Amino acid sequence: MIKKLDRKHILIINVVVAIVGGSILILGFSIHESVWRVLIEATGTSLIATGFVNFLDKLLVEAQESVDIEIVSMRRARPNRSIYGLKYSAQKVDILGVSLADVLKEFTRDSKREMVDCVLKQSTRLRLLLVHPDSKFLVQRASEDHITWEELHERQLKSVEMIVKFYKILLDEYQREERAGSLRTRNVGSVEIDLIDVCPYISLFRTDNEIYWGLYTSHKTGEETPLFFSKKMDKEGMFENLKDHFYGLLPKDNNENSSLLRMIIKDQPPNLNRHLVNQLLGAQKVDEVLKGIPQ
Repeated sequence: MIKKLDRKHILIINVVVAIVGGSILILGFSIHESVWRVLIEATGTSLIATGFVNFLDKLLVEAQESVDIEIVSMRRARPNRSIYGLKYSAQKVDILGVSLADVLKEFTRDSKREMVDCVLKQSTRLRLLLVHPDSKFLVQRASEDHITWEELHERQLKSVEMIVKFYKILLDEYQREERAGSLRTRNVGSVEIDLIDVCPYISLFRTDNEIYWGLYTSHKTGEETPLFFSKKMDKEGMFENLKDHFYGLLPKDNNENSSLLRMIIKDQPPNLNRHLVNQLLGAQKVDEVLKGIPQ
């Protein structure tokens, strides 16, 4: 296997090419035969131009591209909304945040059920991490968001309720496809939705090899802080650090105290952790939510 050259070696090679071209051009000046002189001068000029242009391209353009942290918007509340549509064309979707209220509303109110379709027909792997409604971290975050703990706690419970709704939508569609004989298990992806009991530090939205992310700070709400962008690069960079941070927050196994929803085996329907959601919302409320969604 031919070893891939790094940026430094490519720069050196292009300098050598330009020098060789210059040497050939000088040689051409000493030749009196017009035909050969024109040919040699043309060759030398071409090598100089090639080496010089490639050198600048590698030095300037790729140096610009190598920056792995970009500011997308100074306020997370004001990005191009098309960014969040990327999850419907990605194979890997990871989302981390305190409540994930907006994305869960989108999943449960979407009449087209795009995310369900992605999971069941396009092999999408969907993983969501949000803060447990009873986490002590919410006391701190409520103060930072300039709301009461009761308000934030209620928001977390609403997110859990929407996860139950999403489960029912996913289950109904899975069973409908199965009855119709149109469920192709090789095309079925996976879903993992878990609760974390700690500070997430960042909000994170990953689609394949790109991550949009933001910081949780003590003096501003999440929507008032900047939105950053990092992409996967050849070398280890911010993308890898963010990905590893997400992996570090994932439960090490199927934890009954944190796992809300699982669908990780292709030929088995989604599974809701009824014990946990009953504990958080109350069994009666869960039953009402499950019965309230039309088939």
